[in-house]
Amino acid sequence: MYNFVISVRLEENISKGVRRSKLKNLSDVLSGMFDVDLDELLSDDPIESAESDSLNTDATFAYWKKIHRFDYEFNLHYTTGKMEGELNRKTYDLSSGSKLISESKSSVVFVKAPENYSGFTYHRLNEADLATNPDLKRLFNQKIEESNANSSASNDLGCMYESGIGVKRNIKMAVAYFKDASLKNNLFGMLNMARYYFHGIGIANDTEKALALYKKAFDSGFSDAMVECGDSYLYGTATSEPDYQKAVSCYQEARLKRSPAAAHRLGLMYLEGWGVPKDTQMALNYFNMAMDSQYLEAITDMGIFYKEGKLVEQDYSKALELLLKAANKGSFKAMSELSQMYLLGIGVKPDFAVAKDWLMRSKKAQEGTMEGYNTISKEITTILNKK
Repeated sequence: MYNFVISVRLEENISKGVRRSKLKNLSDVLSGMFDVDLDELLSDDPIESAESDSLNTDATFAYWKKIHRFDYEFNLHYTTGKMEGELNRKTYDLSSGSKLISESKSSVVFVKAPENYSGFTYHRLNEADLATNPDLKRLFNQKIEESNANSSASNDLGCMYESGIGVKRNIKMAVAYFKDASLKNNLFGMLNMARYYFHGIGIANDTEKALALYKKAFDSGFSDAMVECGDSYLYGTATSEPDYQKAVSCYQEARLKRSPAAAHRLGLMYLEGWGVPKDTQMALNYFNMAMDSQYLEAITDMGIFYKEGKLVEQDYSKALELLLKAANKGSFKAMSELSQMYLLGIGVKPDFAVAKDWLMRSKKAQEGTMEGYNTISKEITTILNKK
């Protein structure tokens, strides 16, 4: 067994920007060598989660007063060609007598890199980059010009304001444009406005208005509107717990109109026993229904199931086939899984160069994603991936 601890101390009045700078080297190590993302590791930090919403667009840095220490305790053992084990991450409040305020565990793996492997650093686009990119700003201005006569443009502007693409993030402006598109009976505008009402984003929570909009979009022929409604119940909100029974009801209603997304969600529900009796055969049936309709999330999940031997007999060749198919259709989750397969030699010959390529592609694909339904995500992805 090998045991060691990496400790990081964050002192009083450290800004978010400085914090990330101080942790840059550790971030590169954890992201590059383990299946671990430093941002995710620190996501449970209660101080960061309490930072102000983007409505305060003039604030360059967010500050806090307490002193924290983050401990990353590795407990590893050697197996053929790799070291694997458990990472226990702990957060201490040093201003309160080293009080332990959070603790969580995850699996990690060390693999030996080739002698000529120099590693890599991925520079994630920050909020300022997305807001000031000249091509994205031009796209934003184009949508402004189109918005008076085009409800889709209004909805797209709402998404751009929400994600801070081509403009500073501003939830109030996102609400205004989503509401305008919704009142003009734009389908995507209805869905985005329903999401805001359901979760109370930039507007008072109003479940009844949210459900009315989801139902209106569903009655207009968009079956996935009820999937969105079900997702809202599945994950709950800041003020309400998940309601699995209502989520299942929404998915079943969407499934009556042959929604592959609904079949995929029902597969998840039966797999986990959420709102329905746990039934692996029913779960597999629903996943296969969704996959037969070429639903991207189902293809990705089935690839993972074949890799892990979950629901189906383990089959690395089938896993590779499905994950490659999903990755080539744009699934960053599938890209990340492929990166891990090539990094750790799961069903394939270990190849650090291929693993690195899939990891980079996964991160780029994630940067191109936007919150909400819109008609410009592909255009934004093209701009961001432009050399």
